[in-house]
Amino acid sequence: MAKIWRCCDRPKLFAQWFCPDSWRVSDVKLDLRNAGRLPRVMNAANGEHRKHTGVFLDIPGEKRTAHANVFCQGWIPSGKAFMVVHISLEEVGGDKANCVTEAVYWSAETKAEHEKEGLYTNRNKAADRVEVLAKSLADNNLKPGQG
Repeated sequence: MAKIWRCCDRPKLFAQWFCPDSWRVSDVKLDLRNAGRLPRVMNAANGEHRKHTGVFLDIPGEKRTAHANVFCQGWIPSGKAFMVVHISLEEVGGDKANCVTEAVYWSAETKAEHEKEGLYTNRNKAADRVEVLAKSLADNNLKPGQG
């Protein structure tokens, strides 16, 4: 479970799994604390770039995060609410863990927009990438604050 968490708490690792195959993430900053910033840029294969801002709403240890684009840092409304994302980790024995990702959309329209872009259905692919990435990490790469 610690290796999966490292994929969530290190910008370079986060960028490798966070979005579907046709997109990539750059300029990731992870301020992992309640109200901490989560800016990133989503880059589409067609050259489109989308700057995303947001904050972490809840981080109770190394088991769960909730983040949203509803607010910018300082609890300033972002102007366009899209969704809230929950990522939960649950140890199931040995070196195995369940990773559950849930997207809660602000409206039916924002959900439809996500579905149209292929982002909604590709969450399982992102989970598969986290698994492969976590398995590739060496045990000495588990100290907080590295990379």
